[in-house]
Amino acid sequence: LPKPLNVATAQRIADADLRAGEDRETWVLARDADSLAWSLPEEPVRPGGTVILYGTGWGPALRPPINLQTASRPSELRARSAVRVYLDGMEVPADHLVYAGLSVGSAGLYELRFRLPLWTPPNPEVRLAIGAEFSQPGLRLAAAPPEVQPGGQRLRSIH
Repeated sequence: LPKPLNVATAQRIADADLRAGEDRETWVLARDADSLAWSLPEEPVRPGGTVILYGTGWGPALRPPINLQTASRPSELRARSAVRVYLDGMEVPADHLVYAGLSVGSAGLYELRFRLPLWTPPNPEVRLAIGAEFSQPGLRLAAAPPEVQPGGQRLRSIH
């Protein structure tokens, strides 16, 4: 079973106000989609695995819940085709995005499921874009270093 994430732990890793003046990274709330284990610096997700990111205020869903109740079934964002994810400034391929919409069993919470590319760097900055709107900068995803790439598949940079 997945380890529960209590409120104090969630605040410790995600609330910048609680950490004002501290020299620590701010971590995004994320889970490994297979085990549902929280992605924490001491238990990072792995490149190639599927990750769930959580957030709020991402816009209307195709089938919104009735009377502000919890979402009883998955419902993708209306702007699903405009969703993009960036890891350290590099766009995750669109075919890696699995789901962007309401988080079932929650009220007002959204989730984004995507497959981490094999080239994912350790602990990258993660930014979500929906159309021209971007999430705040500086949030990190606790991710393990990538495996060594075969010689013919090395990444290239324009720099």
